[in-house]
Amino acid sequence: MKKILVTGASGYLALHTILQLLKKGLHVKGTVRNISRTNEIYQALKDNDCSIKNLELVQVDLLEEEGWDEAFKDITHVLHMAASFTSKPIPTDEYMKPQLEGTKRILELCKKYNVKQLIQTSSFAAVYNTKEPKITFNENDWSDTSLPSISDYDKSKTLAEKLCWDFVADNQPSFSFTSINPAGIVGPSLSSDLGVTNDFIDQIVKGKIPMAPKMHLGWVHVEDVALAHVNAIDNPKVAGERVILYESALWFKDVGQILHDAGFKKAPTKEMANWMVKVFGLFDASTRLLVPYLGKEKNCDSEKARELLGLYTKTSKQAFIEAATKLTSNLK
Repeated sequence: MKKILVTGASGYLALHTILQLLKKGLHVKGTVRNISRTNEIYQALKDNDCSIKNLELVQVDLLEEEGWDEAFKDITHVLHMAASFTSKPIPTDEYMKPQLEGTKRILELCKKYNVKQLIQTSSFAAVYNTKEPKITFNENDWSDTSLPSISDYDKSKTLAEKLCWDFVADNQPSFSFTSINPAGIVGPSLSSDLGVTNDFIDQIVKGKIPMAPKMHLGWVHVEDVALAHVNAIDNPKVAGERVILYESALWFKDVGQILHDAGFKKAPTKEMANWMVKVFGLFDASTRLLVPYLGKEKNCDSEKARELLGLYTKTSKQAFIEAATKLTSNLK
């Protein structure tokens, strides 16, 4: 019997993925760092007309050995989705340790227990920080972790993904490996774990961001990212493949315009000059993180995801409107 292990089960993307897996009738075991999140996870699934009879949750920590052997019992496939991302500056180790030590633990356990397939949730962040400036990227591009401008998050995702490819090359394990590299993930959350993009949308619709920084990012609906993971399971086309998920690209002012036109009138439609962002960054650490990306266009050829994984079912525009609608309905 097929049994899927999903790491970081309480996370924004992971919960969407578990929902789709369960609705397909698959058996799922999800890992959580804090078992107190159990009721919230169960309720979120029930609220979306999903039976939880095939779901088991176990408490483990990627940085601790305890409990992982039991977590891998009877597992045939692994979706390694646990990760950290915050717009607030945190010590480098808090990004690096879970990504690298945690990923290494998952790789070794997959080999030890002869799982059939490992699918890692990487990121477009592991793609676009190239040494030579580019505008359009594909799966052959890799972020250069030696660049002074690369963020800790981007570096950690790049190193964690490279760790996987190196492990597979060096050990020739029995499991097949696929890396899924989503651009910015957007869409409604199923729980209190909003995800960074929803925090950003929440500030937009509340009028807390009066002008849009000149930033250009790729986006993909959270439901399509979840679907990509589901469609990758036992899919021979993606074995040994790296697949970028990137439905469309938008400047932040375009995001503001989309939301403004959808009735969220506090959303900004004017762009903030780069020098203003830099000045604000002198006093606000979160704003400072935006500075290296100002004015840089990032596009992607995403035909591979369409061809191999059957995407895309929803647009980024839909994702932003659905997310904003859900956030504002929660306030009522």
